[in-house]
Amino acid sequence: MLPDCLVGCYAQYKEDTKVFTTWLGQAARACGYQVDAQKTAGTSAQTPGPSQRLKGKARKAAKKEAEQKATEAGHIDEVNVVKYAVTTEQLLLQADLVYNNKANIPMPLAIKASLERSIKIRRRCSEWFERNGSNIAETTKDGHLNFIKVLETILEKLSSQVNQPKAEGNRKTSAKSARAGNADVELQNRFSQLTVDYIDDSFELTATQVAITTTKKAKGQQPRSVDVFELEAKKEHDKVFAIFCLFEDLFRIKNHVQQTWIHHQSGKINLVAASIITHAAICAIRREEEYIYARFFPQEPKDNGFLRILAAISPAAASGPAEPGSSEGFEVVAPDKPDAFNFFPIHLTLLKFPLIPSREWPPLITPLSVSFLLKPHLRDLPGLKKGIQQDQILSQLLIAMMELDINKDRLPKDSRPCLGAPTQEDIFTSTMRPVWKEGNVSVASVVASQIILDILEINDYAPEFHGKLMDFRAYVDESLNFERLEDSTLIAGRLQWPRSSFELIPEIYETLGLIYQARPHGPRNYIPNEALTYENAHPIMLDSLEDDCEANGIELGSPEELSEKIRAQNLGFIEVASETNFVILQNPLYLGVLAFKLATLYEEAGIVAANAHLSVFTCAHVYNALRQLRGMSLKWPVMETVIEDQKRPIFADEIPTTLAAIINRLSLRRKDKKRAKFNCRPWSEAFRSLLADKDSPARALYLIEQYIKSIKSKTESIGEAAETAPETGEGPRKSTADRLLTDLKENVPLMLHEMSIDYVRLTKRCNRLIIEILRCCHADLEAHGLPGISNIDLLGPENKTLAVNFLGQFLETLRAANEVGNAGKPQGAHDKRKQTPSQEPEALNEYRYGPYLLAAHKVFEKFLAEEDIDFRVPSIMAGSPGTVIDETT
Repeated sequence: MLPDCLVGCYAQYKEDTKVFTTWLGQAARACGYQVDAQKTAGTSAQTPGPSQRLKGKARKAAKKEAEQKATEAGHIDEVNVVKYAVTTEQLLLQADLVYNNKANIPMPLAIKASLERSIKIRRRCSEWFERNGSNIAETTKDGHLNFIKVLETILEKLSSQVNQPKAEGNRKTSAKSARAGNADVELQNRFSQLTVDYIDDSFELTATQVAITTTKKAKGQQPRSVDVFELEAKKEHDKVFAIFCLFEDLFRIKNHVQQTWIHHQSGKINLVAASIITHAAICAIRREEEYIYARFFPQEPKDNGFLRILAAISPAAASGPAEPGSSEGFEVVAPDKPDAFNFFPIHLTLLKFPLIPSREWPPLITPLSVSFLLKPHLRDLPGLKKGIQQDQILSQLLIAMMELDINKDRLPKDSRPCLGAPTQEDIFTSTMRPVWKEGNVSVASVVASQIILDILEINDYAPEFHGKLMDFRAYVDESLNFERLEDSTLIAGRLQWPRSSFELIPEIYETLGLIYQARPHGPRNYIPNEALTYENAHPIMLDSLEDDCEANGIELGSPEELSEKIRAQNLGFIEVASETNFVILQNPLYLGVLAFKLATLYEEAGIVAANAHLSVFTCAHVYNALRQLRGMSLKWPVMETVIEDQKRPIFADEIPTTLAAIINRLSLRRKDKKRAKFNCRPWSEAFRSLLADKDSPARALYLIEQYIKSIKSKTESIGEAAETAPETGEGPRKSTADRLLTDLKENVPLMLHEMSIDYVRLTKRCNRLIIEILRCCHADLEAHGLPGISNIDLLGPENKTLAVNFLGQFLETLRAANEVGNAGKPQGAHDKRKQTPSQEPEALNEYRYGPYLLAAHKVFEKFLAEEDIDFRVPSIMAGSPGTVIDETT
């Protein structure tokens, strides 16, 4: 599940409303209002941060200093938060008092934005109530409309004071405001300062921050206790509104996932990125369902969560549309589209599966078309035709998943899983398992099923995900070039692997085998189902048929007559999919898990190889020396990226630009080779954990969030940093799934692109580059009648000591060049007439830094001019990282 930092739009609405009511309550009390609201149960202690109105770098510095002082002291002062519940009548009184006060307190724009968001979502809910007419209790609708009118009245009244100067002749003129006393000015400043500071993103504003800002205190000090005001709400009214918000969130999440896979199909985003975003989306659905259940159904069982949540609105809500295409019945929320998406047919499909005995195989799954036995012409309607097709596909997928579970349960506990059986579980499988294991048809299982069906529909129900996976497998297999020695030892390519990789290499080899099994296997042999009759059809489908007949005044007929109609219409139980590997081929999330598992293992293998051979490390130093000292114009993009990503292990955080600095950094890392070790990207394991659905993905999302923040901070650093609200220790405003998925779609492709450097092939090429440099240097020395390099013909690219030996010789020549340069330099010359390599005589310039750098220059120039190798893993590279995705397409 997702951590508590992710909430639905209902929780966002509650916080928005609380932000406004807290500001209004504090402002009214400052204007003389006597608080007669009821204290709510429980108070909380929040940790404040810097509250002074600093800007830009000054604010960041103050925040860092406060954190440092708190760490050194071992504790942080806390603010006690006292909560009060207020009624709508009290809100109106407070608004009148603030409006009529001579201090003329303006409503901050950030507060206004929060209030407008609260009204907007309440208005959408009210419109939904009207569309569903008789399904909603009149008391609920009336209470909802009354609450909207109260908020709109307050907004209209206080909007005239949103930091706008009063024109002459108004109730309060500018001249009159100018004559206000010091107390009035203090009130204006205290309750309007949120306008300037926090308008850039009012989503980040919390009620506690508002309370801290508006509470009177000594200059530069935090208050010890603050009051937060929140609205009283009838639980039943609130429950209906919360369920509306839940379905609105579900629709938005579903739309996010649809757009993601449309972009995947068009090549804008790769399979792994789409899988990560979809996993996060289903995590968000599970999280929101848990929140609604914990808040409004704490004592209810979870055996049929979807139906129970619908029935909480009204009994009619759980019955579905009266007829395909009809406007009667329950309409699931889609505020921006007239043809609202309906999850109910998926729910009917899932209800056919709970607690099927494993001995009954293949299971007898009644098709949705039986519900229209007496109206067969309706099956040709486009919407119903699609529903019947999806009922069959989803049923076949669930049957295949059940079969895999049954086969696993029959294996001994200590047995090794057979090839083709998932060794990592994707979130779709774990979400669906309670349907047939526990009889629990949850909201998450219904929506996750629709998401999978949407993905398959986007790909014309014939996805080619396994083809992309096979291409990636072939790439890795060719790169590592696995071989079995006579003693059955497994080796990978012409590289020497350290002991730390003894488990890694076999795991990659096994993963390649699993991927090889994730391909079409062809038709299977199975026992055909028995004939479908009225007597053995599923009760869910028969109930639907009988209800429809009763509603339309159609005589049902005898069981024998109905069985004859079933036979005449050639209806039968849904058959097991003919493709043996259906369960894997039709589940893009599992294939995404498998692709990412191989990608992370291959990345780890590349890092291990790079650290064992040190050739990438060596070539990074040589490349930087060529760029800084010899002015080499040709660039090596992937090496530039490696240097930036691995700056700490290569250069101890600072890229050297002078000869002395280059010698210093190289010497520093040669003395302590442990610190010269490259690292995988920090989110590799986090993504793997998220995709595997094995642990709470809180850490994964934390690392993703940190990356997104770092990208945004780099962008903001170009201009003046935006000011944020005072810190409370409770963290920023909790994010919604909508905002999370938007951030993921923008940033996950970038993060995967940063992971895509192929260190295995890069290590091999750097090994060969070092040999080429040594051979070029050997030839140059012999051409000038000097002794060449001993044993040059015995050097091989698989030798782990190759780079280490080269680095020692390279460093010695640089030191010699530095000593010669310092000895021949007049005192003070470096202050006045400093020559650059390009200004020196050509012959002197050629050999100034020794023969190794000269040979490296020749080799690198030839290599960069003639070879165009990106050294990036193609499976992760697919798509267009950094491309802005147009959500309107």
